[in-house]
Amino acid sequence: TKSGSGKPPNAWTVMFFFASDNVLAPITVAQIKAIKDAGFQKDSEVLVYFDCNDQGAPTRIFNSSFDEKQRARRRLKKGEELKSKIGDNNDPFVRDMIADIIDPEAIDIEGKPNSEKMRDALAGNTDNINATDALRNFLGFSRENHPAEHYALFLVGHGLVVGNDFFLPDEHPVSGISLDDMGTILGDFTDNLDGGTFELLAMHSCSMSALEVAYQFKGTAKYMMSSEGPSFIGGWPYRQLLKRIFNGIDKPEGLDDVEEKRLPALIRKLYFLTILNAADYMLAGYSLDLALCDLASDNFVAFKKPIEDLVSALRHGLRDKRIREQIILAHVESQSYWNEQYTDLRDFCACLFRRLHGIDPLQGACFEVAAMLRPNRDDAGAMVLRSDNFGGLYQHSHGLSVFFPWVRPFEFRALVPRKPGKNPPSPTDVSSIMGRYRDYAINKDLEKGFSWADFLEDYFAVTMRPLSGSDQPMVVPEAEDHDDDGGELDDPTPVVKPVPDLGGPVKPVPDLGGLEIEKPVPDLGGPDFIKPVVDLGGPEFVKPVPDLGGPEFEKSIPDLGGPKPIPDLGGGVAGAGIKNFAPNFIEIIGQHGRKRVFQISRGLLFAFGRHRRKRNPDRR
Repeated sequence: TKSGSGKPPNAWTVMFFFASDNVLAPITVAQIKAIKDAGFQKDSEVLVYFDCNDQGAPTRIFNSSFDEKQRARRRLKKGEELKSKIGDNNDPFVRDMIADIIDPEAIDIEGKPNSEKMRDALAGNTDNINATDALRNFLGFSRENHPAEHYALFLVGHGLVVGNDFFLPDEHPVSGISLDDMGTILGDFTDNLDGGTFELLAMHSCSMSALEVAYQFKGTAKYMMSSEGPSFIGGWPYRQLLKRIFNGIDKPEGLDDVEEKRLPALIRKLYFLTILNAADYMLAGYSLDLALCDLASDNFVAFKKPIEDLVSALRHGLRDKRIREQIILAHVESQSYWNEQYTDLRDFCACLFRRLHGIDPLQGACFEVAAMLRPNRDDAGAMVLRSDNFGGLYQHSHGLSVFFPWVRPFEFRALVPRKPGKNPPSPTDVSSIMGRYRDYAINKDLEKGFSWADFLEDYFAVTMRPLSGSDQPMVVPEAEDHDDDGGELDDPTPVVKPVPDLGGPVKPVPDLGGLEIEKPVPDLGGPDFIKPVVDLGGPEFVKPVPDLGGPEFEKSIPDLGGPKPIPDLGGGVAGAGIKNFAPNFIEIIGQHGRKRVFQISRGLLFAFGRHRRKRNPDRR
């Protein structure tokens, strides 16, 4: 068949998008050369987008198989067909990428709007291409000029898109891709494929295997491969992955020729190559996880009721003090990532399930969600096909995390001022993190009051302590028992009421027996420095050292090289006894303040046989 461009489609078009206009640029070069060393498959193309970090160095697109194919064609005899060259066998030749650079002026733009934008961007100052337009135009160019029966996309760069909304960041100009924009870009790419199929979305980025991401990308690629935790540059074996794809096209290995059976086997092999290659990071003490998810839309339709039931039961459970405590403890116990901003959803449900001891319906809701997210099964409708890990940090990973911070995220505004008519608004221009989070597909697809954002809002309000020194009472949801008949839950919206005044946060701690107890924090810069925080010993508590050695104890420091008298620190006689030393110490502090404390400390050090320097009268 022919595509709309009139060009016979490739068997595969594999796209690599290296968002390396940052500190990743030097490491990325080695990854590109590994792609080149994979060789080529005669019916496939590999396109590489490389945005380097040095300002002024242009962004480039490579067709990594172009030069090798051209050389091979020139060596063909009359009547011979081009054959694939997979890998480099025993050839030690070091290949460069210069001959594979796509000339912007050679890009076919007739009737191809994205290709025209890509050409204009590459021909001009590439430092002006923001991250969102760069990815959109690259995917459009690949689809328009390199059509295929199957597509795979590898995204390489910084992740943490959920809540952060700054995926694949670019430093020139400062920009990133929001989760909502990312879903739109992938949706447009999939909808405009001319008979081809978007098979694999592989995100070599940190913390991208999230439920929010899967919801946003559902119905685009068939499969999504990514990590819940960190992902290391160099951890994915691109050379071997491409060789596996090329061999899968040339040698089906005796599998059934029906594409639906052959393709999932290829995707699984790519997954296992990736996780097994990265296992050597354990030798350096690192841990890592990897997941392979099915993005078929039907899976999310089936997941809608279990997740809504879980949210409803959680919001209802927050009203009960005992259940609320179990939710918090399950949150503490469950697998987390990136300073506990994300939590493995299945592990959270499993931890909470074990703590509830037959409390229905919350325990039942936890069970249903955990069952839907159980990895490593071949059931129809499984969302998580595979989930594996190594090392100790992420051993309770099950494939999909969820945004679950302990407190409401800090709100912020744009860090970089925007000029009218220039770069499009950045996600950081929006002042509300939770406001953007509510716009994610995971919350829009669920009924109002039953989304994960609704639960987070309740969780933040219920578990947050009042500000120190404030007189605002804490509010908690009104406690309410579950329906005895096991029927539907009531409206999960919490009803708050103030906690009875237990004394107010500004009242001092009760006096336990001392005179200075009402001062909760010692003054580190004034005359009361030596007053203890808690006086548990009565009016004599100010004695810094008890007399443990009789009447001679106070007369000298333990002998560390010869008996030496204690120097006079400014009041009384040094040998007059410990009872006289403490009052003089207090008097000096009161008279000279913090500056004298330093002098006394120095004096104590000199008591161990060191000579005291003369004080400079001009020193301030």
